[in-house]
Amino acid sequence: MLQTLELEIMMLKEGIQIKYLNDCFVYDEKVQKMDDLNNQRRRWMSAQIYYLRESFFDALKEFFIRGNIDYLDKSLQMALIPRVLLLGLIPLMFGLSFFLSSSIQISCLVLLQFLVFTILISIPGRLYNVKLLKALAALPNGIIGMFLIMFKLKGANKTFIHTPHSTNSES
Repeated sequence: MLQTLELEIMMLKEGIQIKYLNDCFVYDEKVQKMDDLNNQRRRWMSAQIYYLRESFFDALKEFFIRGNIDYLDKSLQMALIPRVLLLGLIPLMFGLSFFLSSSIQISCLVLLQFLVFTILISIPGRLYNVKLLKALAALPNGIIGMFLIMFKLKGANKTFIHTPHSTNSES
């Protein structure tokens, strides 16, 4: 079965550009249970690592031979750690920086401020509500869950991990 990420990488390798449609809405059901979320994230992280390994050197070659910057950019995106892990890692680094130099401490604080700022400006104003506060309250569990998933990635690419969907039309 072809994954969305695999299709995107194949298209970019062939020079087919993917455009952003500003007025296009995509309705995507979010999983309701933490176990389902963890399975979904496990599958995504495993695919990210797999496609980084599969595409990086090829994308580098395509960049130098054909100037295919989009393919290289997508390949490099696979090297980025998930934002939720950054939300846990940077405050941890800031805490550990108290045992190191003050310049490292300031750097970690600046990184944390930039990360929080970029996430806050990426959330549309209409979504600042009680649901967002509940999501923020659940964030520590999500960070810990994502961290633990990193140790369970083996074999996630070899078997299909189904993400269940509800049968009702809750919003």
